Amino acid sequence: MRCRSAYNAPADCVEIRIDITYDGYPLETSWQLFDSENQVIYDSKPHDVKVQGLVQTALRVRRGSYRLAVYDKGGDGLCCIYGQGNISVFTGTRNVQAGAIFGSETSTNFVASSNYAARMKSQTLVYGNNVALRLTINYDRFPKETSWKLMNDDTGLVVDEVTQGGHSTAGLWSKDYTNLRPGHYWFFIADSSFDGTAGGAIKIEQIDGITRSVMSEKWSDSGNFGSYVEGDFLVV
Repeated sequence: MRCRSAYNAPADCVEIRIDITYDGYPLETSWQLFDSENQVIYDSKPHDVKVQGLVQTALRVRRGSYRLAVYDKGGDGLCCIYGQGNISVFTGTRNVQAGAIFGSETSTNFVASSNYAARMKSQTLVYGNNVALRLTINYDRFPKETSWKLMNDDTGLVVDEVTQGGHSTAGLWSKDYTNLRPGHYWFFIADSSFDGTAGGAIKIEQIDGITRSVMSEKWSDSGNFGSYVEGDFLVV
């Protein structure tokens, strides 16, 4: 509660964001946020949300471990014939996702360690050296189902990302990212229909920042990843 105060908030308060994409029956769904002592610090009630779609909730909490529990009174989660739902928690370093197929209840654990909003504003800190990457995605016939994020895992800063619905063209897509900093990087890709990119391969390569020639492959996936897949790799 003190983290919500504008006057005497503790110094270790950080910002997180909880994104829930509701199915066609949002009145069935509620969620709770628990701290490391299993105490409820935020309680969403059924009937709070009355419209299908994405609802974002920004919260200030103290640094530490948390658990997000999502409940569905209909016993069918947030998916399938009643709509393609999704659950994400954005912290200072990661986007933690939980599956929308869960029956009556699901939960996901995460750590709030640094300020999400502040990190997302300081994009220039990703850059500064002549290191370059090429991301290639072979989208299936339903590209709007796919979301992904590429980030520097040392700093938590995002290089690029596409949210669900943000890409609308099927087939091969590629983009080069130049003048990046060396270090550890993380890539995450999710599909709301839980069938990946249906065999459309995904690849991340390190390229020469000037000639754009391929130097080495850093990470790849066949595209048959189901709901999501992620990978870490080092760029030097």
